[in-house]
Amino acid sequence: MVFRTLYWTFIVGFLTLMNHAWANASYLLPEEDALAQGRSFFHLPWVAAPSSTTARDGLGPLFNTNACVSCHETKLKKPRFTQEERQKIDFNPNWKHLIVKLSQASQHAKRDSTQITVPDPVYGYQLSPNNITSVAAEATPLFHAKTKDFIFNDGTVLPLRYWELELQNLGYGPLAKETGTSIRLAPFTIGLSLIEAIPNTHLLQTQQKQQEQTPWLAGKVNWVYDAISKEKTVGKFGWKASQANLVMQSADAALNDMGLTSLYFPHESCTPAQTACQNAPQGRILAGEEPFNLSTQRLYSIAFYTGQLPLPPQPLSPAKREASLRQQGLSQEAQQKVIASIERGQEIFAKSQCIHCHQSQQTTDTGKVFYPYSDFLLHDMGEELADQRPEFDASASEWRTAPLWRNSYKTFYLHDGRARTLAEAIAWHGGQATQAREAFRQLSEQERQDLFKFLESL
Repeated sequence: MVFRTLYWTFIVGFLTLMNHAWANASYLLPEEDALAQGRSFFHLPWVAAPSSTTARDGLGPLFNTNACVSCHETKLKKPRFTQEERQKIDFNPNWKHLIVKLSQASQHAKRDSTQITVPDPVYGYQLSPNNITSVAAEATPLFHAKTKDFIFNDGTVLPLRYWELELQNLGYGPLAKETGTSIRLAPFTIGLSLIEAIPNTHLLQTQQKQQEQTPWLAGKVNWVYDAISKEKTVGKFGWKASQANLVMQSADAALNDMGLTSLYFPHESCTPAQTACQNAPQGRILAGEEPFNLSTQRLYSIAFYTGQLPLPPQPLSPAKREASLRQQGLSQEAQQKVIASIERGQEIFAKSQCIHCHQSQQTTDTGKVFYPYSDFLLHDMGEELADQRPEFDASASEWRTAPLWRNSYKTFYLHDGRARTLAEAIAWHGGQATQAREAFRQLSEQERQDLFKFLESL
């Protein structure tokens, strides 16, 4: 089963590389070379210019981190603590995995259609807490945990965590009055080539079907600008589905997280007000090379590599549940209890309307069927999850349906990592998901455990 998953991930990823719109043949290496180069530039750190190395200088001048792998883990492991244990301890994400994005929502309708959002005039699209020595850092973000109570019908109290953001040491004065902040958690890099290979027509058909059959729950695609094709297309990646493909997702992260220019983002992230940043040393460009920190060939290799990162094995897939539980040393009776719990949880999941947005099955353009439990459309999740940052056609309260596959490998949930457990994540649902949240509130303790058992089996 593991070999088969790896095989299909590679095949789908390679066909994606060769057939999708971003796959300009002049930028592609043979797949083995692309994997090796992509792995290298994903894992090894970049350095500030000037440097003795010419391949990896050009970091910053302003940045969040110096390597992709610093925030995006490539080998997922089972969390150290159980869901119940996380709720009882001060369990926080690695602060490096949280970033602060900026936007002027009141000006969003006036922006150029190629812009994802309207940035702060001084600090740009994203705050950078790190800097090279000749440039002042932008700010030190502090994330203070606060809680509010969610009360089940049986009287059980569930503390829901959320963040209160404090910005210290603002290096260029206060944010503009119209600027809002958005905390974002670094997303998982699993199954990306499968997601990219979902035909745009399929997502549009799903949108139309939902609008016709359940308009009050209907999702929508995010129409985004793709700098590769230079036209609008369907977004698939990011918390708000604001990037169309892995190359643009990688290029956007390279610029905003590490300050690396590329063919699609050729200018430094410095704003006109940041003169020291604009005048900082640049990475050396050798004769015949492109005038960017990240060459297009390397960018495409990084995108290809991230697309090949395999899904971890499904913990308790329907076909192998008994064998998996037997390997855990459970008795026949105990195995049947676990299986029965999963099956009851699956019924609750469907009955509570979770399945409407978290659709179990998707199919790639090569006919490969996979089970991410997402429709990959935007849905309104209510004001409590709104984050002051619209992106292209996505409003502040609209989010791409989060895939539920491999929940047992995840340690934090929702766009800003506020939720420590699946229970918290569900309880934060609002907007179009209010009815599902209220159905969750009415569940008994046993029913809740059955639901979690099912979600952790995906």
